[in-house]
Amino acid sequence: MKLKSLIGAAALMLPFAANADLVSVDSLITAQPEPGSVAYVSFNIDADSSVRLETFTEAFDPEIFLFSDDGLLDLTDFIASDDDSGTASDFGFYNSLLNLALTAGNYIAAIGDYNLTAAEAVSGINLCSSGLSNCTDNNGYGEFTLEIEAATANVTVNGTAVPEPATLALFGLGLAGLGISRRRAK
Repeated sequence: MKLKSLIGAAALMLPFAANADLVSVDSLITAQPEPGSVAYVSFNIDADSSVRLETFTEAFDPEIFLFSDDGLLDLTDFIASDDDSGTASDFGFYNSLLNLALTAGNYIAAIGDYNLTAAEAVSGINLCSSGLSNCTDNNGYGEFTLEIEAATANVTVNGTAVPEPATLALFGLGLAGLGISRRRAK
């Protein structure tokens, strides 16, 4: 009985023990209604913090735009953007990376293919990528991962908290609990 109480107490304390919060979001830029669509990831940080946002993909050359989320996405919400500061992919282009200090609040990351503009990020269609303007890259869509890491804050994506270190620790405790239950059942 004491072991169960200790495991329960440890599980309650774990989410508060992590200093940095890393959230990984898998998403997709679709080819519909046309190539060059923009994907949006809404997130919240609960305290002022330095924050890293980085895209990872092999499907296209990603570009990221960050906006404050005041309920109406427009150009006045623009904070920062990046095209090629991230990790190199196997296909010869670089992923997008933003490192910046953010205040507590709601934010929207807009991810699209190369040559995305702020206006296109707001509208949801990357015209250059879809071949409607004079560009060479017409792929414009595919799977990607967005990592959001806050140094001293919790990150919530689309209203669901996903504290990575605590999630893994709780998973490990759950596996340990299954092992204890199986031994007692025999």
